Amino acid sequence: MRKLKTAGFFALCALFSFVLFAKESQSASSLIKGEGSSVYYLSSDGKRYIFPNEKIYFSWFSDFSGVTKLTNSDLAKIPLGKNITYRPGTRLVKLASVPKVYAVETGGILRWIPSETVAYNLYGGDWAKKVDDMSDSFFSDYIFGKDLASGIYPEGSVVIDESSSKKYVIWGGQKRELQGTAFEKNKFLDKFTAYASSLSQYIIGTPVINEESYFTDASELHGTAKSTEQVSIIALPTSASAFAGEKSAVLGAFALQTKQAITVSQLRATIESKSFSRDSDADLGGLVFGGNSDDDQRANLTNLRFSLFGKNGFLSTGALNAAESDDDKQTLSFTGSESLAAGRHILFFTADIDEYTPNDEQYGISLNTSASVISGWDATGKKDMYGSGIMIVSGELEISSCGGIEKQTIFENEIKIFDASCFRFEANGIDEATIKELAITAYVDEGEGNADFLPGEDSDNGSFLRAENLISSVSLINKATGLSYGTKTISSSDGRILFSGLNIKIVQGSPLELVLRATTSGNTPDELGTDRISFDIAVAEDDVSAFASDGAEIDAQGDEPNGGITPKVYHSFISHGTISITGGSAGEGYVYMGQQDAVSYAVRFRPSKEEDFIVEGMTFRILTPESKRSIKRAYIKYTDAQGVVSESSTGFGSSDTANFSGLSIPLPKDKNTDIGLMLEISGSLFGATSGDEIAVVFETAGSFRLRGARSNAVFDTDDVGSDVSASIVQGEALTVRKNIPVFSPANSVLVSGSDELLGFSVSSKGEGVPEIKRLTFKITSTDVGTVGSDNDLFERWADVNGDYLDDDDIIDLYEIENQQPLAENGSGSIDFSIYDASSHAIDSTPQGIDTASGDYGLITIDFTTTLKAYAPSKTYLLVADVLSKIAGDGYSVRATLQTDSTQIAENLIWSDGTGLGSSLSGQFISGLPIKGIEWRN
Repeated sequence: MRKLKTAGFFALCALFSFVLFAKESQSASSLIKGEGSSVYYLSSDGKRYIFPNEKIYFSWFSDFSGVTKLTNSDLAKIPLGKNITYRPGTRLVKLASVPKVYAVETGGILRWIPSETVAYNLYGGDWAKKVDDMSDSFFSDYIFGKDLASGIYPEGSVVIDESSSKKYVIWGGQKRELQGTAFEKNKFLDKFTAYASSLSQYIIGTPVINEESYFTDASELHGTAKSTEQVSIIALPTSASAFAGEKSAVLGAFALQTKQAITVSQLRATIESKSFSRDSDADLGGLVFGGNSDDDQRANLTNLRFSLFGKNGFLSTGALNAAESDDDKQTLSFTGSESLAAGRHILFFTADIDEYTPNDEQYGISLNTSASVISGWDATGKKDMYGSGIMIVSGELEISSCGGIEKQTIFENEIKIFDASCFRFEANGIDEATIKELAITAYVDEGEGNADFLPGEDSDNGSFLRAENLISSVSLINKATGLSYGTKTISSSDGRILFSGLNIKIVQGSPLELVLRATTSGNTPDELGTDRISFDIAVAEDDVSAFASDGAEIDAQGDEPNGGITPKVYHSFISHGTISITGGSAGEGYVYMGQQDAVSYAVRFRPSKEEDFIVEGMTFRILTPESKRSIKRAYIKYTDAQGVVSESSTGFGSSDTANFSGLSIPLPKDKNTDIGLMLEISGSLFGATSGDEIAVVFETAGSFRLRGARSNAVFDTDDVGSDVSASIVQGEALTVRKNIPVFSPANSVLVSGSDELLGFSVSSKGEGVPEIKRLTFKITSTDVGTVGSDNDLFERWADVNGDYLDDDDIIDLYEIENQQPLAENGSGSIDFSIYDASSHAIDSTPQGIDTASGDYGLITIDFTTTLKAYAPSKTYLLVADVLSKIAGDGYSVRATLQTDSTQIAENLIWSDGTGLGSSLSGQFISGLPIKGIEWRN
């Protein structure tokens, strides 16, 4: 009898249960993955939909806590659906091949955000941080919808209305309040919540109280597609408005999902006027233009049709009855024979809007699913599906700001021509608009009081600073062609600049950008603070005079696209830049007699972004005056922007300061420039003394002097704390030694396969010869902690000479030149100890110890006959009894020549041959530690 593979059986049962559960309820448990990294969403149609990347996943879910792991074989049993698109109303996206930013709506509809102003108004000043770059490989997952208008949020957005503090979700052209715990139930995320000063442009929809699949279904089937159905249809949100005269305005959109190839023979739709006076015709609205006594009755909506995304025609084109008796609503059938492949298809219901259709007319579309004829479609019990519908708005000239304008910094009395502002004009709902007059307002902020921008002038200091004091003239320029529409001066106290006699044409679909180019006056008043100026179109209706091709005046929309009194782009007038200085030690350590390049202090200069600076003078003070006897010369050293290293010399005088004057050290703006104070150390014959401690500090006094390269402003000690910010600390001391040892690795001398562990060389700098009194080696071995007593390298080494004898049978230290062991036969001592990692202590009598993981050995060699660090160098070799003592094959051993550490303060002891330097530590000795090669048996 074969045994049942219970693990596989229960896993299969769990899989089937999971799939059945997921079909009934979309929840966090609908997330699955196989043995790889890809995560899928198990939808109500029984398919698994893949998240193409983490960015898309995190637009739907906050973490991976709800993901259920399946075996790859079980995962393969679930059919694969399409890619999941970004959650509607969350992130903005930009395709690599399309230089535009889009918002994402249900069904992967991309809606272009046509300007920075629209983005700013919807998402705030950091809107650019909400944009994800999306690979073109995902292009086929999305379709393009209508451009996003200012003040209109993409469907699915969660927005807090700041006027009421209520939280809404935008859906179907309505705002639906999220009441109670609806925000959490629908798994909305705080990080995607937008803020609006008001949402009065939306009508109020039914509140959201419980979870709705429209918001939580990542596959965006919205719970309508049961696994037994071959065809499903859902409504998609569309734009809430259209213009009179607009062609192919979208009244509704529907997603048709099919599991197999189908044929569509008929779609039946009802078009309804939703205006309050639709039956009376008093406003010439409804479906039919004209009243009972009007012989010129005609349909307000013509050329009605279904269009398939990617295909212009779909079924027949419908026409409304123009009789006034059908003004309320009409039902049309669209017939033919259209074949669709398996997959998802987007159907748009569109119509042409009559140019005389009154404003505020509202039209709706419902798809009569029970009367539509589609192969595989079970129409039994199906309810009508309603599109978003539209409201008619008048054609207009929409104004927004355009990008590419950089904030300028202008110095007093500087003549400069620069692009000060840019405005984008777009004709919506009209074929062509012509601008005849345009008024632009200059806003001024005098920087000596309130940080506020006021039209034309400001008087923070009691006297008026006017726009004309800063700007002598402005020109209106076509950004694309460079054509100038005239130059004006600013003569009005309200800052209003009027360009008249214009004939600037804007064609629908081809926005026009106009740049305001400014010329500075060159005689800016001498001000204490920073003066600022900006430009804007204050009230579009008053400041823009535009007409249609038939002579009718056009409304201009888009007040203060640059922000008005809180401008997004402004320009600053200053007297000079500012600079910050930080000074500190280059680090404590040893210097040796005769050293020429000891770094004793470092000063960092960073000018602001407005201008370069020049260092013309510096002063350093020595804090240990007695150590001046050990200093031969002090000099500053720096590297300029071209990489050239320069120096300037002086010395510490009787005032204990080193003053450097007549300098011309360039400091590039908005960059760090480091200047080091270098010391040349005297020799013993000239007064240098071992043990002298040299400590210095930079002072913003004495010869200290800076100059602004562009403003020519001079800064000295009186400016510290205002235009010059300084953070100066005392330097750490350098200690003078007659000489110092220098260590370097020499592992190349080792013989492979022997018990040789480490090679090193010792040389010296300075006068005379350093003498080494102690060396310490750290030994690590991978057999440490081997089970049993005396069973690893360290336990066996501990037994070789016992605890109270020299451990010279464990290791030998040789000088390569004469091959004689050192520190033996009375010339020194060798001691082996073990560092116990569990107690953080050193066991100097380790015989009988049982080692554990983390322990290591220490070899300490004390020389009675000192090891001398001759120049140029001598090379030494550490050899240990490893092969006979290691626990077995496959282990490795490594030796490291130590410097001082927290465990051992005197790993290295040396002398510079003077009475003041007879027992020195290895804390500041260069070249240590040195790690040997890995010994392996």
